[in-house]
Amino acid sequence: MTNISVTEEISVWRDVDFCQINGLTSDVAGADNQNVDAKLDGTLILKDAYLKGALIGGVRFEDSSGSGKQVIIIDKVILEGNDGTVRMFRATDEPWPGRIKLVSFEVITGTTDLTGTNLKNAQIQRNLGLPRIFRDNQDPASRGITNAYNIGDIVYDTSPSAGSTVGWICVSDDIPCGKWASFGAISSVVKE
Repeated sequence: MTNISVTEEISVWRDVDFCQINGLTSDVAGADNQNVDAKLDGTLILKDAYLKGALIGGVRFEDSSGSGKQVIIIDKVILEGNDGTVRMFRATDEPWPGRIKLVSFEVITGTTDLTGTNLKNAQIQRNLGLPRIFRDNQDPASRGITNAYNIGDIVYDTSPSAGSTVGWICVSDDIPCGKWASFGAISSVVKE
């Protein structure tokens, strides 16, 4: 499928060995729990996607037969959930090590909270293991956020000003991450 726009959940179900979805724009506007529900034994490649409006999550993974053959590749995916509690990725089965290949993604609205009771969701996030990008108008340490961030995760400041910084970077992989450093000095010289 190429350059598709949908307003309902896309389901990739059993007996699928390979599925690639390119150019997906999905705005479910809160009508569905998630944008993409991938319950398959094979490979799903989701590339150049903009996922918006989901109540529960952007992409849900389930290894339909427990075969361990499921491979998910995420490349250039942007998530804008219905609110700040929406998880970008959810798993209903423990992801097999190395089966989730995250090339790049960005969260506009949503969470990658690892402190919830769903350990499968937590495990998939730890498996992703790459720096993630968030946006906020306050650094996570002063806000008291208790999400489990990975070292290298970045929070861009949504209200930057002259003489401040671009954002904050997680410099500790403690769970939760309580050590943040500002980065990217912004010049105090403003040209008009």
